[in-house]
Amino acid sequence: MTDAPKPEPRLSPFAARRLHRVTRADVAYGLGMLALAVIALASGHAAARNLSPEGAQATSALLDELELPRTLPNAALSRIDGLETKLFDATSESRTLLTFYAPWCGPCQEELPLLIRSTQERPAQLLVVVGADEEPAEVKRQLGNLGFSDLRYHVDTTRALQSGARVTALPTTFLLGRNGRVRERVVGYSGYRLQMLIFKATQDVEMPRVE
Repeated sequence: MTDAPKPEPRLSPFAARRLHRVTRADVAYGLGMLALAVIALASGHAAARNLSPEGAQATSALLDELELPRTLPNAALSRIDGLETKLFDATSESRTLLTFYAPWCGPCQEELPLLIRSTQERPAQLLVVVGADEEPAEVKRQLGNLGFSDLRYHVDTTRALQSGARVTALPTTFLLGRNGRVRERVVGYSGYRLQMLIFKATQDVEMPRVE
């Protein structure tokens, strides 16, 4: 003889009313949180529009630091003479200034001569990297216009270096240690920041290792 199925437990009228009230309260809570989120978002946009120059600079520096990679990948590079190499082999010095360059980039034309002049006969290496989609003839023509037709630049053949370096604007210039270790980065052309980067790169002292 099998046992008869037990009847499902029924909520008392009081419990049912209480459960109903809790559900409505949860909905009200959710709507309230959504309203607060909208208000906070609107306030954030308003604050961003009204930041002081100092606040805007601090915010920009913070965002830049968050996006800064710790190391660059050992990406494949192609020299203009056709020889293949890797980033770590091309940046064997303790300090390397690596700049991403393009012939159509106006600020790049301002920055590159300063980088080249500042690293001549200095204890720092300069590595100029061009994207794989740039026309070699156009690169050579523009470098010739700058007076550097003999510059030995490298091509980011697989675009892995640009991706790993999180390059979103040109010029972007890195100060590297060995094995792709990122010391500092300058995005866009800023004479002051670039001079500071060059100063750090060309001093006759070993830079402290960033852990």
